[in-house]
Amino acid sequence: MLTSPDEEGVIGFHSRRDIMLHPACPDNEPFVKAVLDSFFNAKEQVRSNFQQIIAKQMKAKKNRRPVGFTTPTENNPI
Repeated sequence: MLTSPDEEGVIGFHSRRDIMLHPACPDNEPFVKAVLDSFFNAKEQVRSNFQQIIAKQMKAKKNRRPVGFTTPTENNPI
């Protein structure tokens, strides 16, 4: 689930995972651990993908040609 951007343009990303624990299954510890481990693995994968996207955007921005032109001034001679 994503939140709407705040005043600074930050978008929150939330996830949810339901875990059913039942008294008839007293050995829930391995199950809960596996569910939590899978959450943190998914979180790390999302973070990694996000960093790759940012790196590609920065590279594309860096490789852009400048728009416009500059003229010589007293403070900035060509």
